[in-house]
Order: sequence, then C-alpha cells, then structure tokens
Amino acid sequence: MKLPSLSRIPDQVWLRPFLWPLSQGYGLVTFLRNLAYDRGWLKSHVPDLPLVCIGNINAGGSGKTPHTELVAAYLYEVLGPVAILSRGYGRQSRGFHLASPTDGPDILGDEAHMLHAKLPFIPLAVCEDRLKGIEQLQAAHPEIKAVIMDDGFQHRRVRPHWNIVLSDYGKPFFDDALLPLGGLREYQSAYRRADMIIFTKCPPSIRLYDRKYYGGRIADFPAERILYSSLIHLDPIFMEPFEQDLLKPEGHYLLVTGIANTDLLCEHLNNSGLIYKHLAYPDHVDYSQEVLTEIQVAFANLHSPIKAILTTEKDFVKLASNPMFFIQNRMPLAYIPIEIDFQERDRKQLQVHLNNFAEKCRERY
Repeated sequence: MKLPSLSRIPDQVWLRPFLWPLSQGYGLVTFLRNLAYDRGWLKSHVPDLPLVCIGNINAGGSGKTPHTELVAAYLYEVLGPVAILSRGYGRQSRGFHLASPTDGPDILGDEAHMLHAKLPFIPLAVCEDRLKGIEQLQAAHPEIKAVIMDDGFQHRRVRPHWNIVLSDYGKPFFDDALLPLGGLREYQSAYRRADMIIFTKCPPSIRLYDRKYYGGRIADFPAERILYSSLIHLDPIFMEPFEQDLLKPEGHYLLVTGIANTDLLCEHLNNSGLIYKHLAYPDHVDYSQEVLTEIQVAFANLHSPIKAILTTEKDFVKLASNPMFFIQNRMPLAYIPIEIDFQERDRKQLQVHLNNFAEKCRERY
C-alpha cells in the first residue's frame, strides 16, 4: 500500500495550453536541424571505429542504461574489447574523462558511474562532444573493436553504424507530443533513422495482439527489427554494514527516487504488499544536505520497528557516497536491482542482430 506521496515534482497540467505553442516552435527547430543533416548542409561524421548508439525519441525513462549494460556485456563476450561512451549527464566535470576506479558520480554522472561499477572490465569515458570522445577513447585504448554510445540518437554530428531506439511500452513515442508539452525530443518520424526499435518495460507475457498493434503503428519499419523487453525487480541489496534482508509486509519503508519514471517500481512494491511513503525527486537530483535532511525527517516519521530506505540502483550510487550519514542515523539503505528480460523470440532476434554487427566489426580488423 502506497502512502501519500511526498513528491517534489510539480503538476503542470494547467500549463499545457501555454506549452503547445512552445512545443511547435521546438518542433520547427528540430525539423530544420534534421533537414540540414539529411541534405548534407550540416556534416555527419562516420567514425572509423564501429559504433552502436542506444538512444530514444522520448526524453528519459526508457531504460537506456540497463540496455547499454546488456549490449556492452554481450558484445564484449562475442567480439572482444569494447568501450562505452556516455555524455555523463549531471556530472560536475567537463570535457573528456576516462573513468578510473576512484571516480564518483560527481565526475562521471550517476548513470555512467553505475555502468562503470557494474562493468569495470570495459573502458568507459564521458564527453559532451561524442566525436571527440570516440577519438580520444580509441587513442587511449587502441585495442577496442567497437564503442557503445549511451544516449546519442539526437547527436547527429556522429553517424553510428547501428542505431537502437528504445521506447517505453506504457508511453510509446507514437502517442507522445513534442517537448515541452510532451516528452518527444524530435518528431515521431525520427524512428525511421533507427536500425532497431525496442519497446521496453513491457508486460512479461506480452500478447500477440499487442505486438501487432505496436508494429502496426510503425508499419513501414521491418517487423524483425521491432523487439520487446521487460523489466524485472529483484530482491533488495542493503548497504554495508546493514544486514541483508527481505522486505516484510509488516514493515514501513521510505522510497526515495530521482529518476524519470517510477511507475513500475511502485507497482512492484504495491504488488509485494508493502507499506511505503515515496519521496519523488526530479531526474538526476543532487542529494544535497537539504535533501538528506528531508529524507531523515521522513524516515523518522515511519511508524514501525521494521523500517528502511529503498531506492533505485541509479540513486543508490549517489546516496551511498555518504555512508556515515545513514550509519550514524541508523537508517538502513537498500536498492532494488533490476534485470532486463526478453521473451525467447526477442532474445534470439537480438542475438542475431548483435552477432551480425560483431561479424561486420571483425571484417574491419
């Protein structure tokens, strides 16, 4: 059961009539920019190093980071040395930076830091200029055979060899509006630049009818390149030195999030029969002392001897960077891991496409 949310994200429904003209102006700018690249008035560079881009058309919440992890790990196994390039959104550093074991979210950004922590054997760099980032990555690691670019579909100065576009199954791009009225970064027709589309966060047993409906909305896109993935929530992992434990129905929990979309996480907790309050912050929130104090007060107001703070893995890397705050205040902190899953037909299709990409990479070396 979810208790009243303590959300810090404002409700902007009343602003929609005023946002419509802004979204039209934004759409015109993106249309002209794409036209300039399509006609060659602005130059797109094809890097020497094979490049996979994992991006989206909607802003935020489609699962780019876990899918980047999945693709990078698979290509590492079948191809050999690969690297990851991220913009490093939310970091305090600037320019090109090659990740090291001592770097935190302030240097890499929360999502890039999480990727580096989970795949330490794969070189990772952050850079706003993706072309420069690829060149410097290759100079630092001449052994790499491909680069996986996390979130770069709109960065048209670089032309990837393989474009994977993700879209939230519950909020598909073909039913969305342009920013700031909706979440579209560019017009819906941009999907035609993709080589593969993955609808993410699908029901684990997605029906054939739904597959046909989604495929029919983009009927000019090859059906064998439209895949569907699901997101599975696993048992929580507690920060040391707190004891590892399962969540209990009699407990009271504080959910703290700073991500774009918490719907599936809240649904998971609701289906687990848990009682919790939700502190919902904007995506890439800075967990300042003021925010930590809000968390401490909210935790103190939980009325149960069994209580803990729950969060996402992305938020955990930032919260756990201040471990003594939670230890001294006796506030157990845990994150809910997630796992990307595909039905057998989609898993095989993804492997076929990634194997084909790996084979083309081998032909270059």
